[in-house]
Amino acid sequence: MNQKKLTRKIFREAISTLTALRSNPQMMEEMPIQEIQLHILDDGGEGVVLCIEYNEETGEFEKSFSASDEDLEDEFYDSEKKDIPSEKLDEWESEVLKSKGLLN
Repeated sequence: MNQKKLTRKIFREAISTLTALRSNPQMMEEMPIQEIQLHILDDGGEGVVLCIEYNEETGEFEKSFSASDEDLEDEFYDSEKKDIPSEKLDEWESEVLKSKGLLN
């Protein structure tokens, strides 16, 4: 199957699955969701993470788009063992997103 068709099918399946979960009354009652993370990865495990989180203080949804953990770990992300400033981590994350064509 060509990559474009496969990508479309995966997105369709993800949307269908999320719709089914949303329509399940038992899940809606038993699992109060505050955040959803969607990892969009290539066959090597690299990609991006879309995060949608409800902010109770503002009453709004906050959306973020960042490099996958695998990208960060592979390139530079061991902040517990190294003293890496958060600004540097942000810079590296932007570089990863740019390299994927997801950020200008």
